[in-house]
Amino acid sequence: KMTKKMKKIDNGAAYYLLMAGLWVLCFLVCGCCCAHPNNSTTTPSAACASLHVVVHYPESRLCATCELLIGTDFNWTVVAVSPDGTLAPTPNAVLTPAGSDRWVSKPIPYDAATHKGKWIELTLIRFTSQFGADTICPVNGGLIRNMGERTFVQLDGTCNQTADVYPFFCTRTGTITPLANVASPQLNNTRTIYVYQPPSLVENPLPRTVHMVALSDGQIVQWMDSALDASALAGVARETVVVGVATAYTNNNNNNTQQRMFELTFSKCHDCSPCPGGYAPACNCSDLAPNGHSGGSDLYLDFVTQTVFPLVRSKLRVHTTGATQGIAGYSLGGLTACYAAYTRSSEFSRAHCSSPSLWWNCNEFERRVIPNHKPVPGTSALYLDVGSAEGAIMTDPTRSVYHALARERGDVYVVGRTLWLDVGQGDYHEPNSWLRRMYTAVPTLYPSVTPPTTERVREASAELLMSAAEG
Repeated sequence: KMTKKMKKIDNGAAYYLLMAGLWVLCFLVCGCCCAHPNNSTTTPSAACASLHVVVHYPESRLCATCELLIGTDFNWTVVAVSPDGTLAPTPNAVLTPAGSDRWVSKPIPYDAATHKGKWIELTLIRFTSQFGADTICPVNGGLIRNMGERTFVQLDGTCNQTADVYPFFCTRTGTITPLANVASPQLNNTRTIYVYQPPSLVENPLPRTVHMVALSDGQIVQWMDSALDASALAGVARETVVVGVATAYTNNNNNNTQQRMFELTFSKCHDCSPCPGGYAPACNCSDLAPNGHSGGSDLYLDFVTQTVFPLVRSKLRVHTTGATQGIAGYSLGGLTACYAAYTRSSEFSRAHCSSPSLWWNCNEFERRVIPNHKPVPGTSALYLDVGSAEGAIMTDPTRSVYHALARERGDVYVVGRTLWLDVGQGDYHEPNSWLRRMYTAVPTLYPSVTPPTTERVREASAELLMSAAEG
């Protein structure tokens, strides 16, 4: 009897030892305790999962008493009132310094069976308990949340998912840096390049992947920095570097009109008919392009991709891919933008074609370019806009190209998703009209990540109830 009793004890001990070993293994592999998201219990879940957040932010931009905190859809309470009446961070919200301008969160556990595939929002808080101590980023009451684009992460249900975040808190204006005398081996000339950095990159210049847009006639970027700042601060557009490629001067002619005509047209000018919109000067090549000086867009685009983009990437220490590179332009620049994103979508995935000169060579873009090229679906997006008061030579070809793309290339260009047309009522062919329409074009082409609320961990109804309770 004693032997049987000892065997039962040994078997029971072995069982509990086995369970304890499995639990330790779960902890080591998953890096979490499979706790309920509110941290009120450590009851094991059948599907252990957690998210680890890595925040990249320059340590030199933090004050001596500053801390970085994180709030999520699971728990927005990152500070609490201490018994003495001061604010103090909640322990689970504090990010731990990990060196090299990196801060890491504690594992954020969740139930994979319930939340896998859903989106969670992350908010970064810059905090100091010493009022007035943050002289680098003056704040009211000792804390301030990150500005700009909201941060969302889709939960994948694993125990080691990592999300990298590059926040900014203090800077409200971007900067424009001119790079003088940039040589073009492709075009055998030089010009100034104007580089606009958004507020986020000014404050937090750590290396990362960004969107980069080439702007033809790039000297006009100096007129649009306030509009770009507004889009960045409102969080309606992605972090975007705008590279203004100024119009070049030829070595022997201070008038750059002919060089501009060469660089921003994709084919040699030739007399044609009928003239678009009945506008005869659009068919007169002797006036448009004396001595046939036209058709150099491919050389110009080679200059942008082979010289300009690599130069800017190196100076800013950022990365881009074809999917994050775009192009924009006005008038002939708009024509070149459409041509680039349509024929070279692996290098320019998105284009803002503003008041585009699609009348060129009697609508050659629609007649010859569209039928003879086809971007890979999912690689190209076009935003066309034009002023209603610009005249038929501008409005008719723009409308016609828009409908041709929707009709003949519907597998590539889906209206409202990768193809848009904005007709500005009362707008003329002048820069202020284009700038006004740009406020819509930028967040449309480069929208911030905002998943449907019904796909988030915190449902819309809960948000409305919370708003009602707080209000």
